[in-house]
Amino acid sequence: MSLDDVLEDVDSAPAQSAYVEVEALSLEVRRQVRSMMRRLSGDTVKLVGRQICALCHATPTLALKIVLDQVCSYDNLIDSVVKAFRYLTPLDVDVMFYVILSTLDDPTSSPVKDDGINAAHWLQSLSLFVAAFSHRHESPGLAYVLGYVLKKIVRMVATEDAPPVFETTLISEAISRLAAIDVMANATDDQILALQGGYYLNLEAFSMVSPLVLPQEATVDAVLAAGTDTRLTRRLAQWVTGLVVSNDQALPLAVAMSIHADKILKMSSLPLSSTLIIYDRELERVYQLFNLLYMNLKPERYAKVIPGPHTLASKYGLSWALAILWGRPNVAFHLAQSLKQWESDGEPINVKIVERDTSHDTQLSKSDEAAVEPALNVNAEKTETDQVNANKSSAGASKSPVDTTMDSTDTSMNQSDVGLQRTSASTAGLKTSNADSAIETATAASDSESMMDVDGKKDKDEAPRVIADLQFESPLLPREYVAYIAQTLPSSAIDIGLSPEFVAVFWTLSLYDIEVPSGRYEKEIEVYTQFIARIDGMAKTVQGSHSKAAGLAQARARASASIEALNKEMLEQKQHVMRIRRWLIAQKDYWFCMAHEQRKLVTQALLQHCVLPRAVLSAADANFCAKLLWIMHYPLATNKFSLMIVYDSVFSESLSTLLAAFTENEARNYAKFLSTSLAYLSHLHLSKTHYAERAVNSWRGLTGFQQQWRYDRGFLPPKSRTILSPSPPEGSGDERRIKPGTTMLSYEDFRTVMRKWQVNLTKAFIVTLESERHDTVRNSILALKEMRKSFPVILQYGRRIMDKVNEVAAGRTSGQGSTNNPDSDKNLKVLAASYSAFLGSAKQTWIPESKYYSMPVRATPARSPHPTPTQPPTRQISRESVASDGTTKGDAQPRADSSQRMRRPGSSRSGSGNQAVAAVAAATAAAA
Repeated sequence: MSLDDVLEDVDSAPAQSAYVEVEALSLEVRRQVRSMMRRLSGDTVKLVGRQICALCHATPTLALKIVLDQVCSYDNLIDSVVKAFRYLTPLDVDVMFYVILSTLDDPTSSPVKDDGINAAHWLQSLSLFVAAFSHRHESPGLAYVLGYVLKKIVRMVATEDAPPVFETTLISEAISRLAAIDVMANATDDQILALQGGYYLNLEAFSMVSPLVLPQEATVDAVLAAGTDTRLTRRLAQWVTGLVVSNDQALPLAVAMSIHADKILKMSSLPLSSTLIIYDRELERVYQLFNLLYMNLKPERYAKVIPGPHTLASKYGLSWALAILWGRPNVAFHLAQSLKQWESDGEPINVKIVERDTSHDTQLSKSDEAAVEPALNVNAEKTETDQVNANKSSAGASKSPVDTTMDSTDTSMNQSDVGLQRTSASTAGLKTSNADSAIETATAASDSESMMDVDGKKDKDEAPRVIADLQFESPLLPREYVAYIAQTLPSSAIDIGLSPEFVAVFWTLSLYDIEVPSGRYEKEIEVYTQFIARIDGMAKTVQGSHSKAAGLAQARARASASIEALNKEMLEQKQHVMRIRRWLIAQKDYWFCMAHEQRKLVTQALLQHCVLPRAVLSAADANFCAKLLWIMHYPLATNKFSLMIVYDSVFSESLSTLLAAFTENEARNYAKFLSTSLAYLSHLHLSKTHYAERAVNSWRGLTGFQQQWRYDRGFLPPKSRTILSPSPPEGSGDERRIKPGTTMLSYEDFRTVMRKWQVNLTKAFIVTLESERHDTVRNSILALKEMRKSFPVILQYGRRIMDKVNEVAAGRTSGQGSTNNPDSDKNLKVLAASYSAFLGSAKQTWIPESKYYSMPVRATPARSPHPTPTQPPTRQISRESVASDGTTKGDAQPRADSSQRMRRPGSSRSGSGNQAVAAVAAATAAAA
């Protein structure tokens, strides 16, 4: 016998004995734990909880593993087990997270169900348990779970055709349980308005009903519990945010989850319908993480943790839509700080204007020559410095008409990737060198050059003119941010007049910057006021209990402090919106000054690179797009901006193509944009006086509803003088901003055009409802449900849509869908039936077509033996529609490509794994 054999015999005996003892102990622990788990309930949680925790402390790796397996199998045990684990020691809590990580990394457990879309049942139960367990113990072990998910995402993006990471449900459940921030796939109007406000109003955005709204029979204990739960939720939200930031996981998680969501669209191993569903869900979780950091980090702290959008897009490889989502608070913080200084100092806007040579211009008509100032210097190049005079009297006017415009007084109206493609910067219209030269020229400008303030107190007699070239810099925006947009924006878009400065302004602003939700603030203040009244009524009944009386006094003090905070926040937002409004006024005439004479081209570029990609991101972004477009028309009166052409392109039959390319969430969001836009137009349609004031008011220089567009490239009007004026005083207004001979759209023609848009929408929805793809039909019904307050409104068209929806509900459509899942067909029928029931109740409010617009009177033709068929009404009205751009209804409309819309400019559909890994690694290093 060799020495090795002897040593093997000596070592094998005690090893075998030890293994048998461990196995016996494991069986005994399993038997005891299962016996205790059977006796665990809400009534026995204290007694059995002590026994379980004692056993877990003696054999933590064995007992905790068995308990966790039971929880993963039966999710109804989660609450009882978490309550029983109150007696665990800190060491046991650490071992619990070790067991959780071991369970997550088990290769024998599949994280996805057989459908390939939803996370497995054990993973969902585990996510709920981790969130509830962290809620109870607030252990730093949660950071290790988040780190595990982060590394799992990194491995996924580094592997070609790797399946999605379903473990992101751990992050979503943790945020939902600890910070009370849920996903907002179908946000209500109240939630959108709450997100439009400041910090304290944002806190109410994720709760359908305020916890302070109690029934009349609520007891004192219920009132005290409501205040306690609110404070606990805010404290836990701060704790989990600090945990993520302190462990340098904020930027890596933001980059990794964003790249993960974008990569899902490029997967070829999943069916299209499954891919779109998973993409929507992962994008919701990205927004959930963003809301956690944005709401619980101070602006200056957030700006240090998350860089600007140009850095996220160029350095870390995020798509523009997600890069601007994460980087917008960074730019907005610096903009808000600079606006206060700019308002007081009056920092000039650097503008470089090249005057037009009118001596050899033979193409100008007589009316055009009369509109151009004859005293312009030929071939003269000068720099005009337009400086905003932020006088204190205008800034302090609390009842200015601008306040009434920016506030959400019209309560009925409160209901992507940019597509920037990386192109060569050598052909861009705005170059960095030219911008630098403009700055130098502006700095050397003399005092004799013309100065104009917002109110038009100087140079009142300035005439409109046509210039040869113009370069300007939007003040207070980071130049590297605007330069990145100029480089990635296609040169063709810049050449036709879509300036990078406007694109930067469009993507920088949010709802918080353009409108104050005064009604939502007042509603929340009323909730706190009623809560205080409830406390005052209970104070007399608890005089015998010192503890309850003290608790009510503290709750009342906190409610009073919340009211003061909301009032202060609303005042600060009003002042901020006023600054933003003056900032926009100072530059609005330069955005489209060099736009192409064919406004259809500029409109298509505006929709492709600004409106369409942002309107599908979220419901708040959809509302922002609709409201900013209206504000650009009224009250800003933006130079050479035709709102009619924009709406004519939006409310077209091409909507059917867009709905076929959208995901479910994108269809809802875009329908929100359409609904909000129709709400503005409906107010104009109902009142001729309102139409004359808000649409074709020449005294205010409004040009958005012109019937014919005759503005030359380089047209620069005088400065606006009526934006801050409440009503037309004696004297002239901004009539000179409108080119002589311009014809505005009459009220009756506008009603006809509104009918045309109703026809186009009806045709588009009927096409999608008759589609052979179930996902397209579903998108159509979801969009119709989102537009239920504004469309349909005409009786004849509503009946046609109702008939098609009833066919879908009855299953008489010929669609085969993208899957053969019978549950999908059943869900589609249920969705159609619910919307059909709504149409049945809403048809009482529909009006006949003859009352919706003035139908043209046709001459009675002479009888002939061979009568010719008349044209259908829809074709006749389409010919009678306004020709504001000289095109017909059949013109090509901009279409959204799902693959192009969601990708970063210049990125390919394959080979991005190593780049994504490098981006996450760089984000981790930057955070560290």
